[in-house]
Amino acid sequence: MKDKTIPPINGYWYFNKTSFNVSNGCICFRMYTVTKTWRHINSEGWEKYHDEMNLNCILQFETKDELYLDVSTIYRYLSEKSKWTTAELKTLLNKNKYHDFSVHEEKEIMDDCY
Repeated sequence: MKDKTIPPINGYWYFNKTSFNVSNGCICFRMYTVTKTWRHINSEGWEKYHDEMNLNCILQFETKDELYLDVSTIYRYLSEKSKWTTAELKTLLNKNKYHDFSVHEEKEIMDDCY
């Protein structure tokens, strides 16, 4: 992960609780942030949209004992905070010796319409 950095954002990261998964000696979870919101108005009504950036995080453990000892602590730590800064997220990832992440953007997600 030497060349990878978490993309800078203007807001906060939020933990997606349903994404938390433990398998193959890893803890995987997703953080997300809304990068843009807008409303489109036309003669038929309006539509509300947003763009989102997802950060898929992986924490890998050397032994199953280490993994099982940290699962509940990490989940509780992630879920107790309502929002995360990029610096806080970097600190969390760097606490684990083996970690990685990938970034995925989703565009034009419709939130509501009339």
